[in-house]
Amino acid sequence: EMEARCVSIIANLLQCALTKSTWERTAAKFVESDYEKCGLLFDLIIRYSAKVRAVEEKLEEELAEGAELDSDHVYLERLDGGLYMLQQATIVFAHIWSAGDSGALEQFRKLMQDVGMPPEYLPGVLWEMYEAMGETGGRREQESQKKKIKRLIINLEGLAG
Repeated sequence: EMEARCVSIIANLLQCALTKSTWERTAAKFVESDYEKCGLLFDLIIRYSAKVRAVEEKLEEELAEGAELDSDHVYLERLDGGLYMLQQATIVFAHIWSAGDSGALEQFRKLMQDVGMPPEYLPGVLWEMYEAMGETGGRREQESQKKKIKRLIINLEGLAG
């Protein structure tokens, strides 16, 4: 799906920007055209949140019917059901939030309030990602990625304010 590729590319551009100016130029794209891309990004977050919720409900039904599901299976089902894309979109959201543009911050707060999304929801998405990060890419790479995600989580704590 083209949408998924685009979100993943943008998330990786922001996560792996070699210079501050590259990061700033990428983040700045979200404030153009009256914050239109902020709205589109938030729509993706809402859509993938709903997909993940639907998978979770299906898994809960299976458990209620007596199925034995281990935590790895549940996590992989959730990833396949939209959690990966939700995490990628949340990474982009966190970077735009971290850029500190007052208009973008106001836009995101309003969008979250409009749908009743609690301020701790998106940091929670990233915490789950942080805790599930494996040993891929070697120890140094893993530590670097975890540090970046943790910094984004800390920045998102401002959602409540």
